[in-house]
Amino acid sequence: MSRRASLLAKQEKRKPRVRFPDELVFLDNIKGNDIQACHSMLRRASVQLDINGLDSNGLTPLHNAVLEGNLAAVKLLLHHGADVNKQDADTWTPLHAACANGEADIARYLLYKGANRNILTDSKERPLDLCSPRNFEIISVMLESDKARLSRILNMPEDDFPYDEDQDDDGKHKNDSETDEEKSTDSTDGRPKRQATRDDIKNANTKPGSSLHKGKSSLNTVMEDASSPIPAIKPDRKSPKFGKSSAS
Repeated sequence: MSRRASLLAKQEKRKPRVRFPDELVFLDNIKGNDIQACHSMLRRASVQLDINGLDSNGLTPLHNAVLEGNLAAVKLLLHHGADVNKQDADTWTPLHAACANGEADIARYLLYKGANRNILTDSKERPLDLCSPRNFEIISVMLESDKARLSRILNMPEDDFPYDEDQDDDGKHKNDSETDEEKSTDSTDGRPKRQATRDDIKNANTKPGSSLHKGKSSLNTVMEDASSPIPAIKPDRKSPKFGKSSAS
């Protein structure tokens, strides 16, 4: 390495590295809707992030997710233990923030996860009191029954990002490293699992006494009777129809 290159390398090392607080990085991921990055941060022990702590603006991560209108981030935070009724510096709960911003789907999900609709702020305001009087959707969410809410939640589209704990940071299941051959040869006799299942069902149904065997025997009997030749019916020459008429 030349002297100039060595000097530049030393100068680069002396430059202080800028490291943003984890809460700011997490908030940036929420704003960018990078749920995978949020999930990875919440699972790393080295990340200094209090999931229920207040940031410099007096908001929890769940409040920030609600204010950003990010339902996926709300689900992720609640999955990792965020307090659904935590009040911020202004004594607002996440449900207060959802009602004030008109986030109907988020408000419904917060209620589904146990949000208290009767918590009052220092100004004696309920979440419903912060709803816009012209926003009938958010008002109907706050007034709907538990049964109707559950039905709406179950009919919501599936999330693209699963929150299973048995997944790694890449979103893959830990057992996905197994090959297809290993997955398919789980039977005790070495046969592929699907093939073994099909063979067992086939052998069980074709044994004498099984329902499939009885049905097959009955069907064969019917087919044999149907395939047997029908005897020709000879006309009775003595009957009036084939005999000579009385007028002849």
